[in-house]
Amino acid sequence: MIDTHSQHQVILTGNGLTAQIMALCLYHAGCNVLWLAGKPMAGQEKTAPDNRTTTIHQAGMKMLDALGITPLLASPAWPINRILVSDRPADDRISGQKKDVYKTDWPMDWHHDQPMAHVVLNHDLQQACNILIDRYQIHPKQVNITTINKTGRRLVIDSDGTEYPFDLLVICAGGRTKLIGQAGFRKISQKAGQTALVGMLASSTPTEHTAYQRFLAEGPLALMAMDDRHFSLVWTVSDQSADRLMALDLPELDSELNRQFGEQAGQLRFCAPPLRWPLSPHYVRKIAKDGIVLAGDSAHGLHPLAGMGLNLGLADAACLLDCLMQARKRGLTPAHISICDRYQAQRQAEILALSATTQLLNRWFSRPEGLVRMVGGVGMSLVGRSVIMGQLKQLAMGGRLSRPQLFSGKLPQ
Repeated sequence: MIDTHSQHQVILTGNGLTAQIMALCLYHAGCNVLWLAGKPMAGQEKTAPDNRTTTIHQAGMKMLDALGITPLLASPAWPINRILVSDRPADDRISGQKKDVYKTDWPMDWHHDQPMAHVVLNHDLQQACNILIDRYQIHPKQVNITTINKTGRRLVIDSDGTEYPFDLLVICAGGRTKLIGQAGFRKISQKAGQTALVGMLASSTPTEHTAYQRFLAEGPLALMAMDDRHFSLVWTVSDQSADRLMALDLPELDSELNRQFGEQAGQLRFCAPPLRWPLSPHYVRKIAKDGIVLAGDSAHGLHPLAGMGLNLGLADAACLLDCLMQARKRGLTPAHISICDRYQAQRQAEILALSATTQLLNRWFSRPEGLVRMVGGVGMSLVGRSVIMGQLKQLAMGGRLSRPQLFSGKLPQ
């Protein structure tokens, strides 16, 4: 059965945070959009409170401002003005000497008068997006897609047998969706046998708008200040160590965390048991073709050490909006080949650069003790004192490798 009520120019798939923001961008593109969000999983509505956070770089915050999302956040986004990075294990002997610690224990020290990034609760960001989605009456259709037919009119076949014609299909359904392969894209998995423990920590001292990243032998341990007395934690360990750590009670887990991280951020305490998140970074070389584009985790899966996952998704949505608006000015429909070509060209450099950089950093600095790790430490110290650090800081703030109109804080006209 073919849905003949309307010819949908754009079909969006996915139900996550990036899909929500993509839906808002497509609304501003003025397209006739059908949003197929998928059916909620059984028991999904009964999940525990979500204390996970998202780090939004400076350019991404300008985009959220332009879309009207920021004023609707239940809690203000927390600014990050300093980022400290180390590839060395904690040294408790110098933990009380803060000035010396910054010089010796944290060879990469980025600080800026203006916030380089902001930390936002996932729940708050989703709720703000939902307010706008309701305001604009962008109601997702909860159906599961079973097949993509790329020939002819390129039909999407719904689980009840209904076929939906489209001009442009936007797959924004996560990295594990089967739609990537069905659409003819090749995903290159980069699984490293690592697991992330994600949670919220209370600190005995003020967080001072600081983010920390310590590369340990099994993976990076990252803290992001989320308010004056709490950090968001992403602790990467081997799958085997994750089993051991998740079996500990909270006081034991607190002790292990403080032993491995050190005392520079004060005494840290888990507010609740952490969530376990298996890591499966992946890369897709070509993310647009034949009237279909990939976005968000469907287009790229980064290791969380850089905190850039959602930021790449924001750039995807903003760049696709630019492409659609430019085509519209030329009198072209979303079916025109120039949209996919332009989107691919605009996103390729940033995705490749960040995918390669995060994989390299994780593999190089997260190694057992020995000569290779020592050489890596020398490299990090040299980077921390070179002009390269300034360039890396600019990339971390966003809007360098990709410059969509929304990253300047303005909706494209």
